[in-house]
Amino acid sequence: MSDGQPVGSSAPFVDLLANDTRHVASLLSDDRRRAIYLYVKQHPGAVTVNEVAESFDMHRNAAKFHLDKLLRGGLLRAEFKRVNGKRGPGAGRPSKLYTATETEVTFTVPERHYDLLAHLLLQSLTSGEDVGCVGERFGNELAAGLRDDLEGDDALDLVGQVLDRLGFSPHIETDGDGRTWVTTENCPFGRVAMEAPGGEVCRLDRAIIRGVLEAFGVVGADVREHTSMRRGNDVCVREVVLPAT
Repeated sequence: MSDGQPVGSSAPFVDLLANDTRHVASLLSDDRRRAIYLYVKQHPGAVTVNEVAESFDMHRNAAKFHLDKLLRGGLLRAEFKRVNGKRGPGAGRPSKLYTATETEVTFTVPERHYDLLAHLLLQSLTSGEDVGCVGERFGNELAAGLRDDLEGDDALDLVGQVLDRLGFSPHIETDGDGRTWVTTENCPFGRVAMEAPGGEVCRLDRAIIRGVLEAFGVVGADVREHTSMRRGNDVCVREVVLPAT
């Protein structure tokens, strides 16, 4: 290749995903959270947690979770203010009021990476290489390309940051039995993953996660699917199984 990149490299996609706009897209990839953001942005004044909870018929804690995630992502701002007009003792605690920031957001490109999916599948088809190997290599390259932009040294936290940049909206935890779980609430390959026969795109997902894990020193792990949005579950839950020592 003229630019010196090795055949089979996914470097252009790694550079693309390093852009901060992907972080914003990841925040808004959840349909409910995107609707809440639009509600706040279009509201004539500041909104409270209770107003959002009532408008979307959800538990107050769920509304607060989405609002605070948008707040941390820089799409909302917040201030504490009493909304009942009372002052002094007995006036009650001030409410947390949310308004949208001036951050420009476009919804013309949802958090889906069909270009990347096509690239990886085509790479597998033209080279004869198993899609799992292609995905694992991409995950490794992606993690290496993003390493300088990530915060902290904890391997699993770094894995979570990379998967978040890719649009998985992940939550990674190790339970009391020492088992590590990767839960994702979004699939960057969208409807194609849902409709692909045999779960091939889901297998690619797991391979990418394996590659990211390996980049941060978790070598030889098996990523096993427990629940999947393709099979009608709300989230995808995968267990990271380390090789026996």
